[in-house]
Amino acid sequence: MQFPITIGLHRSRILDAMLCLTVCLAIASTLSFRSSLLVCLALLTGILILATVAWRALRPAIKAIRLERNGDIFMLRAGEHDFVQAFPWPGATVHPWLTVIR
Repeated sequence: MQFPITIGLHRSRILDAMLCLTVCLAIASTLSFRSSLLVCLALLTGILILATVAWRALRPAIKAIRLERNGDIFMLRAGEHDFVQAFPWPGATVHPWLTVIR
């Protein structure tokens, strides 16, 4: 294996699809609801505002992770240009097939 290994991170396409599906279902149910135009517009506005907030929350805070030969872990935060060292919490377990980073 050649070190350092840099792993790029991206948004979850599954969560993006689930969010889009949920928004479409909410809009469809709002449009099928028999009420005044003002209530329908208020509900649609609320749905779109919440969808925008959820869409922005899905943006990853970490762009990349770099693993060094000596076991050090560095991360590149979104909007920054330099890697900073990350430290696992005490008692954390790192497996070769799965690592959860908070």
